[in-house]
Amino acid sequence: MIRSFRAAATVVLVVSLTAVACTSDGHNGDGSRAAEFVPLRKLREIAVSGDPLGELGADDPGARTRPVAEVRLGGDRLVAYVDPKACGLVVDAPGAGHFGLKTAWPKDDNDAGTDSLPGGPYAQSSSSGYERRSAWVQLSCGGRAMIVRYEARGAHDVSGVRGAMSVVRSRTRNATLVVIGPKKLRSVIARKLSA
Repeated sequence: MIRSFRAAATVVLVVSLTAVACTSDGHNGDGSRAAEFVPLRKLREIAVSGDPLGELGADDPGARTRPVAEVRLGGDRLVAYVDPKACGLVVDAPGAGHFGLKTAWPKDDNDAGTDSLPGGPYAQSSSSGYERRSAWVQLSCGGRAMIVRYEARGAHDVSGVRGAMSVVRSRTRNATLVVIGPKKLRSVIARKLSA
């Protein structure tokens, strides 16, 4: 009886370890990629040319600031970054100024500007440069995604997309939406934003 109990316990242990091994290969039990649930602050860092974060004091070494995505919208350059307390964006728009925006991570579900999109809840802030015709930007910062609404005059060709980023054309004239996060989550958010 003891021998059969040990044999049964061994079988249960082997089956349990096999199940764990099958679900820890990058998939969750529901078949989705585990990487899609990566927190935004754990996205891979990208190398950026120049020092766009340093120019605005956003590259404080103590803050462990990491650029995670970059895109050019016409002549305007947007660099998204994360640090342990916030996510942020640096905008370098030659005709409209150089400015930045930083939004703290939402503390809980009650600290949210919007929770209608996956990857949230999101805390929001907005800003524009100091120049007269400056671009306007809204930053929504969530635990697994960052959403940027960028409004500037004129059509903007998208180029130089780097990092975990997708660009969505808004139905609103002169607005571009940028989603930063794991690929599968970005595509879900992008579909909702363009609907």
